[in-house]
Amino acid sequence: MLDERGSISPFGWAIACPGRRAGQVADEVQALVAWSEGAWRRHFPPERGYQLTAEPAGVPSGVPAGVPSEAPAQGVRLQARRGDFAADLTIELHAARTPSVRMFGRAQSILLGQAHALGERLVQRARVVGGAAGLGMFLSLAWLMIGENNPAPMLGGMLLVVALLSALIGGSTLGGWVGERLADHHCDRARRERERDVGVRDDLRRWKAVSRQLTAQRSTLAGH
Repeated sequence: MLDERGSISPFGWAIACPGRRAGQVADEVQALVAWSEGAWRRHFPPERGYQLTAEPAGVPSGVPAGVPSEAPAQGVRLQARRGDFAADLTIELHAARTPSVRMFGRAQSILLGQAHALGERLVQRARVVGGAAGLGMFLSLAWLMIGENNPAPMLGGMLLVVALLSALIGGSTLGGWVGERLADHHCDRARRERERDVGVRDDLRRWKAVSRQLTAQRSTLAGH
């Protein structure tokens, strides 16, 4: 299922490898990487429209997954894209005093993720605009009060403080409400566009299948 950010059932695990030599763990990780790349290609075949890339973890530029790669033992990142669907898998080897291996993956709807990020920006900006409008109203009120002959300056000052707080809070709240309505509009439009993709269910089924197999590799690496 998709959450509000468009993420689809992420997974992850980590395992320490005490008592094993660093070279032995590196070989096991390389075998895990090779197996994972094969499973990745089987579940997201290019002939079904998936675009695959593989790159060393942390390196921004990718290479086609079908091209033999010499990824370092420190990690590899696999990616799959098709339409609105995007999946990422990262395998990392941390060669410390006690070597450890970490694998984590996630899939998401690109449209929903972008709509959610846009919605958050709209809400923040609308709150700022609303607060600025409230401040402007307060300054107008203060200008009028200062121009009057106020027989009780202390009372007038207290009223100004209350008016300032009310204007800022009210303007920010109203702006946030408007921003949330705009964010909901963008998210609803993204959901409608995603529903037009007839391959959405197949994407989810493939992701769930490969994530189950990749999660099971923790027991294999642990020697169980």
